[in-house]
Amino acid sequence: MRSTLITRTITDDVTPMGIHNPPHPGEILRCECLDPLGLTVTRAAQGLGVTRQALSDLVNEKAGVSVEMSIRLSPAFGSTPGSCLGMQTAYDLWQVRGRAEHMQVARGRLVADEINGRRSSLESDLREGRDFFA
Repeated sequence: MRSTLITRTITDDVTPMGIHNPPHPGEILRCECLDPLGLTVTRAAQGLGVTRQALSDLVNEKAGVSVEMSIRLSPAFGSTPGSCLGMQTAYDLWQVRGRAEHMQVARGRLVADEINGRRSSLESDLREGRDFFA
């Protein structure tokens, strides 16, 4: 069963950069919470006060854990919102790291130039009495 693999992954594959290929939080929810309790997605969604589709998307790994969902899940399954969000962040970070070497990002001076450009523009707007909130 995948549950054994999830436990192994969380406990054995921790590296200095975090969990090696962490499972999707929806998989953990399905294998460690819903299945052992015999809960259907429909019944769990009713208990959480969310739509069946929202919970189905999460447990089928089509959606991530939102802040609101983490607040709903934590008291229902004995976790904290931070731990739910931490699992989602670890999963997302691992997924993006695999694509990071192909990302083209300008570094250094570009950021400073952008910040200075915004500051100059804002100062100019203030001098000329423009409403920058409009």
